Amino acid sequence: MKADPIIFIHSGKQRHLEIALDHLTRNNKEAEIILLGDESNKDITNVSHHLVKDYFKSAKEFEELHYIHMSKNTYQFELFCYQRWFVLQEFAERNKIEYFWYLDSDFLVFDDLTEYLMEQVRDSSLDVVGFDSTRSGDGDSFMPCFNRMSLKAVKEITRFFICSYEDKEILSKLRAKWKNHHIKKLAGGICDMTQLKLFFDLYNTSLTVFDSYDLSLGSVPDGNINSELNYFQNGERFKTFLGMKYVEIKDGKAFGFLENGNQVRFLGSHFQGRAKGKMVHYSKENYTPKNFSNIATSLFENWYKKLRMSMIKKAKRIMAS
Repeated sequence: MKADPIIFIHSGKQRHLEIALDHLTRNNKEAEIILLGDESNKDITNVSHHLVKDYFKSAKEFEELHYIHMSKNTYQFELFCYQRWFVLQEFAERNKIEYFWYLDSDFLVFDDLTEYLMEQVRDSSLDVVGFDSTRSGDGDSFMPCFNRMSLKAVKEITRFFICSYEDKEILSKLRAKWKNHHIKKLAGGICDMTQLKLFFDLYNTSLTVFDSYDLSLGSVPDGNINSELNYFQNGERFKTFLGMKYVEIKDGKAFGFLENGNQVRFLGSHFQGRAKGKMVHYSKENYTPKNFSNIATSLFENWYKKLRMSMIKKAKRIMAS
């Protein structure tokens, strides 16, 4: 089976992007790794680099003709979360790509995704392999960090985004949720994940979806390393350490541990928010949270030594004067 291309979309050249790409390349040697980026990251090696701006026509039209901002996040941040799907569609259409993996740039992959598709999914014609929002419990959003998509699926998604602002019934649902954020003083608001959840739960009529988060499988993605939950329907919880899932890396393979003691193999982990800074530790061939604890202790000791030396030097200067 030919490996599907794996696509990242990212602006800037932050350290976590380079770590994610390097780790992905290490575990997926047969796949083409594509970075849809900008001028700042075009010198990253071992990837096929393309500029987002070259695939931005329909994304720009979406902003000018359809988008309505209903979020406490900034306009440009929230808008681009939608626009990335139009960029993906335009890129896949122009390059005649029917299936591809789309990953967030803070998602660390621990396995060969082609092997996973062959051994566990066993159907390369499915439209979405990843997050099945209809089985995710009480959450109100779709998780886009780790999904294998068909071009057909992306076309349906972008069509629904446009429809969301034109269809009175759908728009009223969005406005009601946005109003609730104001009333209850909740963060966020309406984002692409809101419409994706709505689409797959209520309006999807033709796309086939495979739930990668099903615990009966040999391995699952970790949708958010900051949470003890992992989008399972019956809400199994993972053991945590210092506010993150307790994950052990053994010979490059990652394992989490449920509260009942069962070990779960992770295809990869999503390092949302501040967790991005920890990706460098988890990218090592062998790692346990104890290692991180030792690293943290060592860093603190080095900081304290430098501070102490600085204070001594300052005291000597004062005494000399």
